[in-house]
Amino acid sequence: MTPPPASPLDLPSQPPDRVQIIRRSLRCFGFGLIGVVPLFGLAAAGLAWRLGRSVFAETGERWDFKAIGGCWICGLILITGYTFAVDSSAALVIGIIFLGLQNFLLHSQYRNNVAPIWNPARHLVYWGVGLACTGGAASIGILLAVLVQLPDQFWW
Repeated sequence: MTPPPASPLDLPSQPPDRVQIIRRSLRCFGFGLIGVVPLFGLAAAGLAWRLGRSVFAETGERWDFKAIGGCWICGLILITGYTFAVDSSAALVIGIIFLGLQNFLLHSQYRNNVAPIWNPARHLVYWGVGLACTGGAASIGILLAVLVQLPDQFWW
């Protein structure tokens, strides 16, 4: 008796190309460096996020972006409120506090996650995504600060 043919789900998948994973990790870091520039680096930040997600998917590493995203949503709400109610210097202090919290969350994810596939440039992916998050949040913070201060310019 012959065994039934294997379905496509039962076949082993191709092992990921480690050279491509390392190159994507380096490109993620490079785009993250460009993406840290507020407003001008938004496209590069988007590419860094995309490359980071693809590297994590290929290596099988868990990636939890919800904590960092929630951190920055709360931070941007507080930054907008402090800019409107108190002063822009207070909003800058809040932004620096949330930047430190983001770095803490990224570092704890880096320490606690273990990738099933070895990637010697794994730390560069985390740096690239962290820099891209910083640039994206700074861009949104600048836009919110401009929008909050904009009505004062039109009152004569």
